[in-house]
Amino acid sequence: MKFSKQLQEKITELKALEEKATSSSEKIRGHNAKVADELAEAEAELKVAIAELADNPSDSNRTKEREARRRVAELQLELNGAKERENVVFGLNSGKTSSLKLEILEMARDEIRANRDANEEKVLKRIAKAKQEYLEAAKSYYDLLITDGQKKYYDLVQEIDVPDRIAQQNEPGLSVHHPIYTYRDNGPNKYGIFEDEVKRAWERGRIE
Repeated sequence: MKFSKQLQEKITELKALEEKATSSSEKIRGHNAKVADELAEAEAELKVAIAELADNPSDSNRTKEREARRRVAELQLELNGAKERENVVFGLNSGKTSSLKLEILEMARDEIRANRDANEEKVLKRIAKAKQEYLEAAKSYYDLLITDGQKKYYDLVQEIDVPDRIAQQNEPGLSVHHPIYTYRDNGPNKYGIFEDEVKRAWERGRIE
């Protein structure tokens, strides 16, 4: 079966949303990395400003050191929010995608059940018909070898009154078991149906 157009559109929407979420996360991580680099640079500039102030405690150097310290504090504050930013972005995107995934699964479940309801009876009838056909075919093989073979031969033996020893020496020697044992020299058995074969088909959807 194919899923409905509406469900396919929901899947497309989900993939687009996930791509957007990935892009947003990458952008926010890139921003956080940029802030970290700026902080490292600002801290280096602060050290230089402190050294210059120590060498020359002028008003301009005091202002320079104060501005450098303010810049470091601002960047530290911004960097402290890095993890929170990532978590918020992830949470927003995760909530949307989780909700959409649940909607998709519910739609898929309903469509699969509807497909089952529409086709199950037809498939079961096919199985029943195939089973009956197989049993009738198996019976016809029995009739060929036994009813019209061995049994017919021994009915004739009784009719013409032949001794058992003579009858056994000349019998056709037919039996049903020969073509239906599990494996044959030329490969897997083609005629018998065995429990493991049925189990594989019913429970695993495999035919070997």
